[in-house]
Amino acid sequence: MDDETDDTTLSDSTSQVEAPIPIEDGRASAWLDHQELQGLRRVLDYNRDRLVDEIERLERTRPPQAPGAGPTTGSMISEANWAAAVTQRTIAEKRSILREIDEALHRMSASTYGQCVVDGHLISRAVLQEVPWLKYCEHCRSTGRTTPARPGIAITH
Repeated sequence: MDDETDDTTLSDSTSQVEAPIPIEDGRASAWLDHQELQGLRRVLDYNRDRLVDEIERLERTRPPQAPGAGPTTGSMISEANWAAAVTQRTIAEKRSILREIDEALHRMSASTYGQCVVDGHLISRAVLQEVPWLKYCEHCRSTGRTTPARPGIAITH
């Protein structure tokens, strides 16, 4: 693979990605070739744009909460408050995924994309193709580990 390629743009029928993603030997993103990284970036950018649009639409059309002391009256929740609560939760979930996508795009720029943020192990290509914003390796996902060890402490599986 030639890291000194002169590609400054990559176009397809729907979008154009301006700067190439840095690929440095010895960094996590070096195990994914340039085309794979560009393809994953396009998927992340597409999903980011889609989520932003969906969040904006949901916020514009969010049902108002019925007046009162809170979302429930006695043991029953009103239909209006139910719709408002469901919409608010949907917005929160979409914002969470949007943050994860932004973090993945940042890791691409930092040449650490594809590397577990907890222990530094590589995340499989197949998993990244399914969920390109994923930040944990299989081991950390299966054990629920989400906090990196202190700097300088190696974690082995």
